[in-house]
Amino acid sequence: MNFFKLFAGFSLGSLIVLAFQPFNYWFLTFLIPGLLHQLIKSESIKNTFFISYFFGFGLWAFGIFWIENSITVFGGASPILGSFLTLLLAAFLSLFQAVSFTVFKIVSNQRKNYDFFLLFPASWVLSEWLREFLFTGFPWLYVGYTAVDNNLIQGYIPILGIFGMGFFIVFISQIFISFFVSLRGLNQRKSLYLSSVILIIIFIGCSKPCDL
Repeated sequence: MNFFKLFAGFSLGSLIVLAFQPFNYWFLTFLIPGLLHQLIKSESIKNTFFISYFFGFGLWAFGIFWIENSITVFGGASPILGSFLTLLLAAFLSLFQAVSFTVFKIVSNQRKNYDFFLLFPASWVLSEWLREFLFTGFPWLYVGYTAVDNNLIQGYIPILGIFGMGFFIVFISQIFISFFVSLRGLNQRKSLYLSSVILIIIFIGCSKPCDL
């Protein structure tokens, strides 16, 4: 197991929290999902599970730490107990990222032609959908929320909805990171051209709310 990649996964999960309110550095969502994809795409299924789990733990440990304040201030628990319970919840929620991206790895190993375009964004949205509808009912930190203040793509919100925006943002991030990866080699020129065209179409399509 490459511990650097575990740390990198945890760091990416922690940083993407800054894309949400009250920080609102939404541009991070154009970087971090694509970087996570690059991090796990050549890994084994086992390593993908652990890297994804650490990504999820970074996301939830920092993204829901406000719960600790609720437990201690309003619940009357000690700070130590509040922190423990919050981290325990984060450890559980991280399983959704780990399982979803492991499914992505298993399926992409069988259908490599669809890996780049569909499977990774779909697995990201799968982790959000499973969390809301099947087990916890915890609609928190959906990546689609970051589009509300993103002038480049906020016009797509009425069309796609929250899960559609999540898929769209992760898809853009993949294309964006692929664009820079493709710059490194002439043998990837086709991928460079394709990434450029897709990005241009996306960003000229609808930068302000669309009238339906």
